Amino acid sequence: MKQKAVIEEIEGYISSHLSFANDLKELSKEQLHKKPENDGWNILQCIEHLNRYGDFYLAEIESKINNAKPLLEDKDFKSGFWGKLFTKMMLPKKGMIKMKTFADKNPNAEELNIEVIDKFIEQQQKWLVLINKCSKVDLNKNSCRLTLPLLNMNMGSTLQFVIYHNERHVVQSKRLL
Repeated sequence: MKQKAVIEEIEGYISSHLSFANDLKELSKEQLHKKPENDGWNILQCIEHLNRYGDFYLAEIESKINNAKPLLEDKDFKSGFWGKLFTKMMLPKKGMIKMKTFADKNPNAEELNIEVIDKFIEQQQKWLVLINKCSKVDLNKNSCRLTLPLLNMNMGSTLQFVIYHNERHVVQSKRLL
């Protein structure tokens, strides 16, 4: 897959997430706080979880873009070993396994309000700006830190990982509706 196609795919997900978040603002407080039968997260908790990861990855990718190697021509995107593994795990699919989250990314015990959605919308708008900047850099040659200690992935895999993770929880939220 060419880098331009990777960027377009990611941009499509981000636009979809932004639209979904705007629709969430029309829901009642009860709908936003409704817990699933399996005692999982409600919609606001799913979105807050994404906000916490967004805080890290938006800053990480923005800092890397400033010193990134430019893209001189559209070339094939190549995901490394970790990139292939983690991005494949994140994409929502039938029978996907529930994953543990880091304690600082788990909003389970918190009372949340509509401001969580406002922050998510703001983050999605920032992602759209960043993804535009990413279209001008080499996604293969620039690496980013992960929230998983000691691991790095190339910028393209990092973008896929984060945005697929968002998609995973957007799908989870939609199931609650």
